[in-house]
Amino acid sequence: MNAGSDPESLQLPERARLLHIGLAKTGTTSLQNAASAKRASLLEHGVRYPGRSVNHRYQAMGLMRRSVRWSGPGSPRPSLKKWQRLMREVEADTTNRILVSHELISLSDDAQAAKFIESLGPRTHVVVTVRSIAQTLPSYWQQYLKSGLVHPFDDWLKLVLSETPDPSVTPAFQFRLRQGEIVRRWAGLVGADSVTVVVVDKNRRDLLPQSFEALLGLPDGILADAPTGGFNSNRSMSLPEAEALREFNARQPVASTDWAIHGDLIKRGAIKSLLNDRTPGEGERRVVPPTWALERAGELSQLAVTEIQASGVRVVGDLDALTDPGTPGGDSLVADQVPVEVAADLLAGAFAAAVKRDARARSPKTASRTARAASAPAAPEGTTPAPQAAPRPAPEPVRQRAARPTGAAARAAAEYRSTDMLKALGIKARSRLRRR
Repeated sequence: MNAGSDPESLQLPERARLLHIGLAKTGTTSLQNAASAKRASLLEHGVRYPGRSVNHRYQAMGLMRRSVRWSGPGSPRPSLKKWQRLMREVEADTTNRILVSHELISLSDDAQAAKFIESLGPRTHVVVTVRSIAQTLPSYWQQYLKSGLVHPFDDWLKLVLSETPDPSVTPAFQFRLRQGEIVRRWAGLVGADSVTVVVVDKNRRDLLPQSFEALLGLPDGILADAPTGGFNSNRSMSLPEAEALREFNARQPVASTDWAIHGDLIKRGAIKSLLNDRTPGEGERRVVPPTWALERAGELSQLAVTEIQASGVRVVGDLDALTDPGTPGGDSLVADQVPVEVAADLLAGAFAAAVKRDARARSPKTASRTARAASAPAAPEGTTPAPQAAPRPAPEPVRQRAARPTGAAARAAAEYRSTDMLKALGIKARSRLRRR
């Protein structure tokens, strides 16, 4: 069934369980932010968004038995208990529709997808949100840069879009390229009548929230204009900014860095500082895929269109929008110069994050918790220690750019020359970057 552009007839039966599996880069964060911020309002209108977090990432990864962040050391693998705890809340609700959402669920293989359906039960309806592959290429590359990718944009495109892609390079992205296969997998589990595909279209930005409102029987507009704020609302990087980060990744490979340190200092420190505090200069080049990559992405999208149509699932929106390349392609992917303020913002953010991290480590509360853990009696041999409640993460203070570090941090800064700082980031300000 093709629902075309009319979401009015989509409403699911009472007590239905809507499983939104993504895909990534289709407005999932905006939708989840809205559902989280308006959790109480949704419940008043007969929809439960279970849990307390913005989305269900950790719960879903617990069921899938996957690490949640990257391939380097220290990537946490959530316990199955997180999903089980979520399901206890779901099972206890005997009156409302349920919404479970995270884009990483779309990475499920056959066995993992079957676990979701078995757990949620026969009232499950699956929603797959899809978007033009060509339009997502710059965003995906930048997202992987934030987790340590070292490949230049053109090299990465060749490795993942060729007829014989390199399976070791961002395999999750290559999995997501098979949009039609993902739809068919879930339709095979729950039936085509229990799957809805929503086509995200830049010309119809209201279609995504409207579709979920219609599916869940919610008032118009309740999921629109979601509050974002913080890192979720960051703009895209310019080409010089992206290249500066990539050069840093090449000098500090993920294999030598623990995730907690990378997350604190690089993702929530250096990158957040750059994207929140800097405005790219007029004429600063954007990340634009070359023409050949847009053409190849169009071929993959056309294959997805054919497979989705053949699957018999319900479609909201225009499938032809999947083949829209968006921005015209370019030929050159060389960043001629990296402005010095790019390096400065990256370094300032990393340094401020390091000061915060050091302050948290030295806090009396942290010291007390560490001492208690060290003095706890060892479990008798052959027994399993009782699980300890995970400490709540300290709220991240609002970064004030004008603030200056004091004490030991100030002395360290004074001894650390600006040229050393730029060298630490692996960046030569205003230097030409080599063509890759």
